[in-house]
Amino acid sequence: MIRTTDIALFTLMMAAAAGTYKIKADANLKLSEDRVAAVKEYLVQRGIATVRIVGVGYGATKPVAPSDTEENRLKNRRVEFKIIKK
Repeated sequence: MIRTTDIALFTLMMAAAAGTYKIKADANLKLSEDRVAAVKEYLVQRGIATVRIVGVGYGATKPVAPSDTEENRLKNRRVEFKIIKK
């Protein structure tokens, strides 16, 4: 298990499913960025320094599955953490 105290910097990435509600690309990107901000704020409130978090919202630009079914759209609504410096 990696503790957050062992991590110097990590990236928080948020993706959102395309076509979920037929949202325009710019609105989908904004939704993704808003979700990143909410998750980042949650982590900060629990003691992780803001300077240690880099947040990126990708909207529908980095899907892991096609958005052709509800199950696949759920796969595309995700948060990824990438440790970039220990």
